[in-house]
Amino acid sequence: MTVIKSPSKPLPGGIYCPTITFFLDTPEQELDIPSHTRHMEFLAKSGINGVVVQGSTGEAVALNRDERMQVSQTLLTLSGMKLKFFFSSRKDDSSGKRGFS
Repeated sequence: MTVIKSPSKPLPGGIYCPTITFFLDTPEQELDIPSHTRHMEFLAKSGINGVVVQGSTGEAVALNRDERMQVSQTLLTLSGMKLKFFFSSRKDDSSGKRGFS
């Protein structure tokens, strides 16, 4: 296995909060982007410096690539916020399955 290392930079000082991803209460469990947006706005007003997205509760493995991109793009459009965003990543198996196998 090849491991690619990039130069590390120190994390800027402050408080960084892990956050969850919201889903609709439907059989398909679609992303609940409005709830996610409201939660990010709440966190931004709380005075923290940034959030850790899609990694603290298993989203990086439970979401497919399109869903991860939808959450990421939503956060990046919230330009009025002065939060730093840290995203988890993984190689996508493109199976489209939700959950663990």
